[in-house]
Amino acid sequence: MTKILSRADIAEAQDITTVHEDVPEWGGEVILAVLRGTEREEFEQVCMKKTNGPNKDVRGLKVQLLQQCMVGEDGEVLFTIEQAGEVLAEKNGAVLDRLFNAATKLNGIGKAEIEELEKN
Repeated sequence: MTKILSRADIAEAQDITTVHEDVPEWGGEVILAVLRGTEREEFEQVCMKKTNGPNKDVRGLKVQLLQQCMVGEDGEVLFTIEQAGEVLAEKNGAVLDRLFNAATKLNGIGKAEIEELEKN
């Protein structure tokens, strides 16, 4: 029989997973963390705003997601959105693509999910 979870079980569950991604271009690796519920909703909201209407503009989505996913060893995000816009936006596009792909995979965000957000 499957255990029925209590409020305490759910609250105590450690479900924020991380992955380490090697970035030789930067001389080390970064930690990417799965988005928390409110962070995921915030990212989805940004996606919807940028992809709805006749003037679709997805600029900044990669930086937005990476800002929310890149964490230090303490689990805290490395950059504010303003800092990410200044620092990450100036980095190698291929590196950002690679990290963005890893972050979307970690968070189960794929093309289908982005298209679904566009519809809704």
